[in-house]
Amino acid sequence: MSAAKRRGAVLTVLGAGPVAQAARISAALAAGGDIITVRRAGDIAAFAVHGLSWRRDRGALRAMLARAAARSPFLPADPRTAGCDAGEWAGLIDASAPVLAAALSREGQFQQWDIATPPGAAGGPARIATLRAALSTDGLGFRVQARDGRLVLSVLLPAGSGPLVAVSVAASGSVGISGSVGTAGTPLTIEGPLPPLAFAAFRIEAAEHAAVSRAWAMLALKADADRGELARRWRTLAFALDPSGEGRPAARRPLAEAGRAVALLHGLAAGRSRFAREDLIACCGTRLALPAPRDAGAVAARLLVRA
Repeated sequence: MSAAKRRGAVLTVLGAGPVAQAARISAALAAGGDIITVRRAGDIAAFAVHGLSWRRDRGALRAMLARAAARSPFLPADPRTAGCDAGEWAGLIDASAPVLAAALSREGQFQQWDIATPPGAAGGPARIATLRAALSTDGLGFRVQARDGRLVLSVLLPAGSGPLVAVSVAASGSVGISGSVGTAGTPLTIEGPLPPLAFAAFRIEAAEHAAVSRAWAMLALKADADRGELARRWRTLAFALDPSGEGRPAARRPLAEAGRAVALLHGLAAGRSRFAREDLIACCGTRLALPAPRDAGAVAARLLVRA
């Protein structure tokens, strides 16, 4: 009997990594003494932990995911949708394995760093703006949020970018790489490397008939399609919706909607060489792990078109 069935009927899905690294990732996730449930499917291994308390204890969850990200490419699950009945765990991962493997290959080599000002610190917006500019060449995604009185810059960078973060923070008047750092200007808090929760976390959700129809129409697909055509339509649409290279503001919301559309169809079409809209509508109601598009519209185009 599995650990999940012995201890309860609900799991929190943590994420997915390469099947060859399953043992290392599982050991990293279990370093705090937690029992990790592993499902191997094709090229990926997915990981979950008993219970749903992790969705509320974000600090502990982030620490757990950070340990995994430090060991191996790792694609996290969105904590807001990560609840899973133990009985559906194996089927959900098996059905989602192809699309998760593709997303892991595309996103797994990137890591998130969170750089934050102290609560109410003077000059925080200017410092965050300076850091963002310093990281703009290498950063593939940026988000700035107000959180508990702090400004938090989340940046997506290639794996191994810790020295770059340290240099950029030092250039802004801070030194060091762990905890509260800096002796000049506003002290900053740096957390990372983390898996890309703010940029590429996958959602667990069931598709609706109307959502499939909207996605099909948005991508202007013909009566039937294959995965190659889906990718080509996405590239064309991403370029059309991200005119930032021409000096105009990026159409963030439409691009995010297009990203959700392609992720939905890609997930439902997993394992099919060709598919019609009716084929995918027939899959509606089945819960799948669907990679989320990047929140930053221009970044979605830059990365996914490059893939």
